[in-house]
Amino acid sequence: MSAIHNFYPPEALRNHVKYFWCLEANTLNNSSKCFQIFPDGLPGLLFHHYDGQQVLELPDQQKLPSSFIYGLSTHAFTNYTNHQFSAIGVSLYPWALNQLFKIDSAEFTNKMVAMDDLTAFTLNERLFHTPGPDTAIQLLSRYLIQKVNCARGEDQLIKDSIRQISHNPGSLIRDLSKHYQLSERQFERRFKQTTGVSPYQYSKILRFQRSLSKLNLHTTENLSDVAYQSGFADQSHFIREFKQYAGLTPNSYLKIKKQNQHLLSGHIHQNIPQRILLV
Repeated sequence: MSAIHNFYPPEALRNHVKYFWCLEANTLNNSSKCFQIFPDGLPGLLFHHYDGQQVLELPDQQKLPSSFIYGLSTHAFTNYTNHQFSAIGVSLYPWALNQLFKIDSAEFTNKMVAMDDLTAFTLNERLFHTPGPDTAIQLLSRYLIQKVNCARGEDQLIKDSIRQISHNPGSLIRDLSKHYQLSERQFERRFKQTTGVSPYQYSKILRFQRSLSKLNLHTTENLSDVAYQSGFADQSHFIREFKQYAGLTPNSYLKIKKQNQHLLSGHIHQNIPQRILLV
């Protein structure tokens, strides 16, 4: 059984952290387990281990660091493991990586970068020995509140534009740049520096996530309805773009989800995008 549980952050972090999540993955007879990681429009932090050791691997068998920062992704990633393991993650808002860690988010797009500073190492060791997710989240919250207290100033314009794109999926870049009295080039450069992707790419990721939500809730397999309701031009456009972001077709996704729904369960809160699929 593999279980994902999502937790909302404390008040002091609600401008930077969308949610915390915990995953307990148990494999039978150490059989290989494959996780498909979807783009969700959020950067974050991930800590994982089995008996204090790194356990997640990429397809080329390269082991992932036991703790790392990841930027926004524009395609699916596949992780493997042959072990039981525990993981705790922090899903940040799109602007928070740039603000809390004082980095150009574009340098982290589609990358997982080890957290190798002393504070993170100490935090990692303590997380591995916590009795449960509540204690782990308290430790992570204290670490992140320290980051908030010395964070760089936020780019309010880009933060507002992210919310505008989220609430109005059909927003055009030229209209947004005009609204903020910037050239399209200036607007895109600031947006990408803050989030790691262009506003156009970000809106496409959100559309992909909307289609995932529709597929999860849909009582029929009418992909044309899902495509239309999610904002795609037609079914062909939907299938092509879904495969680009998920690494599999909508029908394959539905089949895998149906087969494995008893293996991957948890408390899914409203307005939290789907990031993980057990394949």
